[in-house]
Amino acid sequence: MAESLDADDVLFQMKLKYWDEPLDYTNFKACIRRIDPTFSEPQCRALFNKIKNQVEVVEIPVLIQNLCGTLHDTVDYKNKMYLNLYNEIFAAGRDGEFLMLLEQDDFKSDGKIRPDNLERVIFRMTNNKYTELEVRKLVR
Repeated sequence: MAESLDADDVLFQMKLKYWDEPLDYTNFKACIRRIDPTFSEPQCRALFNKIKNQVEVVEIPVLIQNLCGTLHDTVDYKNKMYLNLYNEIFAAGRDGEFLMLLEQDDFKSDGKIRPDNLERVIFRMTNNKYTELEVRKLVR
């Protein structure tokens, strides 16, 4: 399989979305073969057996994590990050500082800032608590 694919490319090629129902073996094999038609029956079966859950299906986020090597920005991930940022910024009474930093990067005064500037603001507000990948996934 091509290693340069990111999660969105994989999902697009498999015709899946993060919230789709878990895959039984037949659907799993069809999805894998959409990415790489040369995947053999034993290869499909071995991969399925490795990542299936107790009810003999593969959840979409688990499939993507195993194909791409990292957890991707699912709704649960975003909600967790939003809650963490809320606790660190708003619940801690630092919302004024946060808004000031955002306004400094809103060069056109249109309520928009560049993604890399938002990442920088988040790093500053959280004292670099999160990795670059975590913040980039959230901003994306």
